[in-house]
Amino acid sequence: DRHLDEYLANIAVQGTPDDMLEAARYFQTLPQQEDRAILLYHKAGLTSKAIDLAFRHERYSALAQIADSVGKNADPTQVTRMADYFMQLKQFDKAVDLLAAIDRVDEAADLAIRNEIPLTEE
Repeated sequence: DRHLDEYLANIAVQGTPDDMLEAARYFQTLPQQEDRAILLYHKAGLTSKAIDLAFRHERYSALAQIADSVGKNADPTQVTRMADYFMQLKQFDKAVDLLAAIDRVDEAADLAIRNEIPLTEE
């Protein structure tokens, strides 16, 4: 039932990482519920799994949300994959932020300069 799924998603987001993972696995089995699974995997700390699932199911808005919160602990391969995707879309600001987040500062700076993206200390 749709209302129960919505309730479960809301409860899981507030729960422990294990709760989030269990709910994410459940939502991953349901049609049209990939966005919930992606969000829960990401919030539970499995960002690489969330990114992979987002690419597999072409959930690019979910990728944009993940991109906004990627940190130094993220898998550099997956973050590079996201940066490449945003470069293809000419969303160079997101690509610059992603590259900088994984300490590819020279590459991020070069991309920013070539595409007239303002650089900050962050």
